[in-house]
Amino acid sequence: ASEFSHFARMPRRNLDRQEIRPIVEEAVRLFDQESSIAFDVRLGKGLPQVIADREELRRALINIIRNGIQAMDGSGDIVITAEGENGGVAIAVTDHGKGVPGEMIDRLFMPNFSTKTDGMGLGLAIVKKTVEDLHGTVTLTSTVGEGTTVRLWLPGADEKEQAGS
Repeated sequence: ASEFSHFARMPRRNLDRQEIRPIVEEAVRLFDQESSIAFDVRLGKGLPQVIADREELRRALINIIRNGIQAMDGSGDIVITAEGENGGVAIAVTDHGKGVPGEMIDRLFMPNFSTKTDGMGLGLAIVKKTVEDLHGTVTLTSTVGEGTTVRLWLPGADEKEQAGS
């Protein structure tokens, strides 16, 4: 219910320059109690700052990580990378879960669509709205039986400021 409420009535954004590293680290730390999940976090050096609402971006990453944990039935490895790319930052979260059939991938970002029996089907819809509102992109690639990668790209703060956004 809280995810549905959040999706329907997004809180006022507090956009500011943000460092990606602490946001990713905070999102991963939330899952420290998941002893059967191993995180491999690889964050590049000198990543550009982005213009974002810190809490909103952290929540988007948490949604992606939670989906990965559920796809792996609560145990396995999740790899998170962040690197500078095209004047911005690319963040990828890869799980080694069940994967998603190709015909379902586009539907995963639609509100109320879910491959799970529980949940509201809003996690990835919220991620997509958050990232697109920041003039970024989100893509999902998956191979059934091997896993899924959700990739976010956000423009760097300097690039956005030069463009007048």
